[in-house]
Amino acid sequence: MAKSYYAILGVDAGATATEIKAAYRRRALELHPDRSRGSRRPFQELLEAYRVLSDAAQRRRYDAALAQEAQRRRNAAARRPAGYAPEPLIPRRARARAVPADWPEPLDPFDSFDRLCARLWAEFFR
Repeated sequence: MAKSYYAILGVDAGATATEIKAAYRRRALELHPDRSRGSRRPFQELLEAYRVLSDAAQRRRYDAALAQEAQRRRNAAARRPAGYAPEPLIPRRARARAVPADWPEPLDPFDSFDRLCARLWAEFFR
């Protein structure tokens, strides 16, 4: 729906016919082109809103169209996009795993070659 007639009149969706009529009269005094020296468009929108909401059959059709539009928006928001997800430009890193407490200390590459070999040999026969 392009226009919300309830918002134009300044009433909620559960307003009665007398509330709609009172709101129309109040807004008509504000927006009438002879009194406000303004554009006719807001007053014409007010007239259109009152004509639709004051007639019970037109109001039911308007409310049904509003409900249908709201349902369409909810469905569109819940719908997943079609197709595959795009491949990321930067590959994701693998998550770091927690190291168990019984694992040995990591090797220090700046140790001497003999110490590295001795440590690897000891871990191999553990």
